[in-house]
Amino acid sequence: MHLIQEKVKGVDPPQSLSPEMIPPSERKAVSTRDSRSIVGLVELTGIKDLDDINQEISQLQSEKRILETEIRQKEEALRKRNSEVQEDALVKSRMAVFNSSGSQGLNIDPFQSEDPFNKGWLMHQTHSVHTQ
Repeated sequence: MHLIQEKVKGVDPPQSLSPEMIPPSERKAVSTRDSRSIVGLVELTGIKDLDDINQEISQLQSEKRILETEIRQKEEALRKRNSEVQEDALVKSRMAVFNSSGSQGLNIDPFQSEDPFNKGWLMHQTHSVHTQ
């Protein structure tokens, strides 16, 4: 209705609709399109400089969304890699404990417990020393 009233007043309607001007039933189709096509939805005002700025803003918003997605993916990859490194360090430390105690004749299983300083692990180590 607003656009019709504007046309009656002599103001031409925009060449393309902004996202909020699209009916809700049609918005999903627009949101699933490639983000570069959204640039075409920028409302043209008839003032070239303003139109250029609006298009640049739209392009920057698209780039921002892409970069945010890349950041999230890289953060997830980094968390995964850190987890792998920590797991490797834990295995190496358990093997070091196992190898050093193995030379003393202790019966220690480095993979017995999640935490090598666990009370059960220490009791197992103490029991092995006393039974020999």
